[in-house]
Amino acid sequence: MRTPEPAPRSGDFRLLPAVLAGGLFSVLGMGLFSFAIPLISLDAGIDGARLGGAFAACYLAKLAVSPLADRAVDRHGPRPVLLAA
Repeated sequence: MRTPEPAPRSGDFRLLPAVLAGGLFSVLGMGLFSFAIPLISLDAGIDGARLGGAFAACYLAKLAVSPLADRAVDRHGPRPVLLAA
């Protein structure tokens, strides 16, 4: 008779660096976006109201999509949702 394989330990942190790197890159991306776009808009002569509207649209879209993405991850798992994104 074969012996069953041991269950994974609850303290297994092999994926922790990948998760932390993903969070870091996400925050860096939005930070760079928030820093670079106003500088680029100054060169292009875009007024503040349009720039504010663009930022509002970006964050409102993020706000609207987050619950849908969360539901999709719960239903289908994280891998298919990330591949679809």
